[in-house]
Amino acid sequence: MVKPKKSVFYILGILILVLIYSIFVNTTFPKTEIINVSLRNIGHKLLLKNNDTSSLVLPIKKKSNNWFEISFDSKISISPSFLTKTVSTTFKRLKLPANYIVEVKSCELNEIVYSYKMSLKEEGVIIPCIGRDLPKSCYKLNIKFLSSSKKPWNFIPYSLISIGVIIIFYFLLKKKEQKKKNITKASYNIKDILNTEERKLILNGIEIDLSEKETEILTLFLNKPNQIISREKLQKEIWEDKGVIVGRSLDTYISKLRKKLRKNSSIEILNIRGKGYKMKI
Repeated sequence: MVKPKKSVFYILGILILVLIYSIFVNTTFPKTEIINVSLRNIGHKLLLKNNDTSSLVLPIKKKSNNWFEISFDSKISISPSFLTKTVSTTFKRLKLPANYIVEVKSCELNEIVYSYKMSLKEEGVIIPCIGRDLPKSCYKLNIKFLSSSKKPWNFIPYSLISIGVIIIFYFLLKKKEQKKKNITKASYNIKDILNTEERKLILNGIEIDLSEKETEILTLFLNKPNQIISREKLQKEIWEDKGVIVGRSLDTYISKLRKKLRKNSSIEILNIRGKGYKMKI
């Protein structure tokens, strides 16, 4: 089984983090400070529409997490068409939620005299009596931000698609790596590298003389590329089966072969601690 490179996991991790971040950003409610600035701006524009440059927008009241109130220290008239346009442009500029309800409440009557609803979806927009201005009086504006249409569960299809893309990407890389490895294996034919009859190692067109034992050891490795061969197996097949007692001979020959293989960096003999040796191709 091919082990994917660490870079694959880094890429997958980054993609997952980007996905989580995008969901978090799209489901996080704006800071109260930003909302206060935007609502005060709307209040000032309503006063200017009344040619009033001396009256004040009173401090914005936060009635709940998503409900805010704009009030004034003087009477004003309100044009619904101007109100809807001003709120919409201000919210868009400051990137505030696009789903909200605006209520105009009469201070004297203590009841809603005008309201409308805005939504990202066209069927959710309700704007009545836009051409009828409200007479000069004391008003309070209630702004209620509705739950965003970009809720976590609305991201489920996109999340599944993203995860699917990540999985496909992972397996494509894995397949590519496997193909590359297979090509590498196929490109090394024993006869192209080792001439057993003449005891020659052939690397990059250069012939290197080998001893009898070096040839036998190299033949074993080339017959099992990228596989671990135990010390016991090497010793048994090269020496013990021929009645020879082995001391540190194996290590000596491995060391000599490593030096000769340096002419080709893509082939090397690795020492797998506690298990044996492996020729990496």
